Amino acid sequence: MSGQGRFQGRISYKVDVKGRVPFPPHWFAPLDLRRDEKLIVARSLSQEHRYLEIYSPRSWAERLDLFDRAFPEGPLREQVVRWYVATAEEVELDAQNRIRLPRHLAEFAAIDKDLVFLGCIDHIEVWAKEALERVETNDAPDFVQIFNLLNKAKSKEGTEN
Repeated sequence: MSGQGRFQGRISYKVDVKGRVPFPPHWFAPLDLRRDEKLIVARSLSQEHRYLEIYSPRSWAERLDLFDRAFPEGPLREQVVRWYVATAEEVELDAQNRIRLPRHLAEFAAIDKDLVFLGCIDHIEVWAKEALERVETNDAPDFVQIFNLLNKAKSKEGTEN
């Protein structure tokens, strides 16, 4: 996500009867949206969990460039394009700064009434509240591995300066 802000934090909302949800105002600046630009909502690439990802147009373009480099041709590229890229949708913020999640994407993530936005550094995840609670209850982080990787990255940083 070159040149853009970072996303952090979490906020819960209820989806209204028309399928709209307020968009967290503290994430407008990191998105750096220009007038009339839309957000991109895509399925997650996780095999274990179903949630949605939100990108600005620039960070989505960077993601597609990454896919072009990673999958230049062949059956795997076709699968990625059909399953991930072709199902992504542009959504716009309305006058009250709400978004309407496309029905097929909301159904994919089992989002009905309660959802949670998660700031995930370079993108935003959107989870059904119940699904996220199950994941957080059952999937405890491996803190030893996390600290080891952070220390390794920190030591590399010190040798590069």
